[in-house]
Amino acid sequence: MTMVAEWTSNYDGDEHLAPGKGTVDYKVLKQITNYRGIYNMEVFSMEDVFCGKATLLKYLGEN
Repeated sequence: MTMVAEWTSNYDGDEHLAPGKGTVDYKVLKQITNYRGIYNMEVFSMEDVFCGKATLLKYLGEN
């Protein structure tokens, strides 16, 4: 399924939502094995950091 964003006065193409709050399907992370590097989140609040961390841990099977 391809998502096409509609440009509006409230959306200019890049919202930087926390993992789990947007439309990205994070289930594909379950296919990653033995990766011990850094996962980077570009978010703008501590609430989004905690939400994003929980989402990543859930889909990486480390929760």
